[in-house]
Amino acid sequence: MWGLWGTFIRSIILAFVAALTLTLSSGALAQQQPPSPDDREAAIRRAAGELKLQSGVIKLANGKAEVNAEHLSYLSPADAEKLLVQVWGNPRGTGRNSLGALVPRGFDPLTDESWAIIVYYSDDGHVSDDAAAKIDYAELLSEMKEQIRDANPERVRNGGNELDLIGWARPPYYDQASHKLHWAKHIRSIGGDSLNYNVRVLGREGVLELNFIAAMTSLPEIEKAIPVVLTDVNFTDGNRYDQYQAGSDKLAEYGIAALIAGVALKKVGLFGGILVAILAAKKFIIIGAIALFAAFGGFFKRLRRGSRLPPPNPPSST
Repeated sequence: MWGLWGTFIRSIILAFVAALTLTLSSGALAQQQPPSPDDREAAIRRAAGELKLQSGVIKLANGKAEVNAEHLSYLSPADAEKLLVQVWGNPRGTGRNSLGALVPRGFDPLTDESWAIIVYYSDDGHVSDDAAAKIDYAELLSEMKEQIRDANPERVRNGGNELDLIGWARPPYYDQASHKLHWAKHIRSIGGDSLNYNVRVLGREGVLELNFIAAMTSLPEIEKAIPVVLTDVNFTDGNRYDQYQAGSDKLAEYGIAALIAGVALKKVGLFGGILVAILAAKKFIIIGAIALFAAFGGFFKRLRRGSRLPPPNPPSST
């Protein structure tokens, strides 16, 4: 009798376990389903609304530098990460180790003309500018094109897109008096053309790295903002370039050319640096790729409402 009862009880237990397993599996599958376009749009808009724009004098790099956020607004490192990841759709950690971001007044991250400057500090040492006037920028550009092509396989393995350096959007210019360097690169990827505008502010024992996140169409507006950026971002007294103490202060192992080529990005790795400077050229790559899928068509159109610029260029066939 107990044999029959034992068999019956075991059957009940097995049925219960099977039902529980099925329920849990169904729940797990439900949790794995991607959010709907409407949910994703709502989450993006919510994250955008949570960004806290700051003004005034902002100290950076433990007081070694400062931003006078009068003409531009400042975002904390946490808000910069939120902008890059939750609003513009880049992988987590895209803005890691940043000192925050600078954005134009009236900043709306959901429009095509929006742009931001992600700020970093490299403490590799004092960068000598002795050879700045002797740099062959055409030769440097050729070497950089080859480096980006060679890095494409690793970039793809890590979930990124292949990149092509088209050329200088603006050739490098170094201001010997202010010890500030700026240049712009024209980058092409699956999402269209992106602007990679960079400013480097040289200091006593380090460099402030300012990477613009923008589309090529934003170049005229950014060039208007460059004088403001160069004026409002500086090292503090005691940390300026001309206060370098030879023999006691740290000296960097590279010069101006290496800054342009991206050596100072080694702390976050080549792939990480490219993410910050190029892939985080925001929705023009991320949302441009999403727009290829019909399921996200409605979301893409709604997100672009209010934009005053034409849509990103279609993926290049070259």
